[in-house]
Amino acid sequence: MKRIFMLLIGAVITSYGFSQDKIILHNGTTIDGKVIKVSEYVIEYTFQNETAEQTLSKYAVEDITYGSSGRKEKVSDKVDISGEEGWRNVVILEDKSQITGLTKVDDIKGKSAFFNMRSANGTDTKATLDLKKKAAKLGCEFVFITADKDSRFGTGLGSNQTTKRAIALKY
Repeated sequence: MKRIFMLLIGAVITSYGFSQDKIILHNGTTIDGKVIKVSEYVIEYTFQNETAEQTLSKYAVEDITYGSSGRKEKVSDKVDISGEEGWRNVVILEDKSQITGLTKVDDIKGKSAFFNMRSANGTDTKATLDLKKKAAKLGCEFVFITADKDSRFGTGLGSNQTTKRAIALKY
């Protein structure tokens, strides 16, 4: 009877160990834990043998392998900013929760020229492109905009300027 009881306990412990999920990050790190929830921007999980809930941006995660079923779920593709035009692939993050698990590299500023021949929308686009190029130069795949300021110096074309402050982030 004692032997059956010990085998039963061993089976429960073994199945618990195998039911752990594996979260594979784009930076090569593997997290063993239990996925609690996958939402629009983040993944909530606990580390193996812990109960404190952690949060991680979906952009930081390549895939998840669920231990209980063995199912593998692709979460996000790795952003490639290599090459001369790699800056075009820099992702502008819109929600603060999306930066969780990414590494801050630097604060950056993008702006349009003081005098230009652009509309207000054109100056906004120019400032965003400036941010993307600066982030790519730093080796960063992501930009999170922290401040956005439009200045108007009169009416018509050439009288608008946009300045954006952001955080450059990488895996």
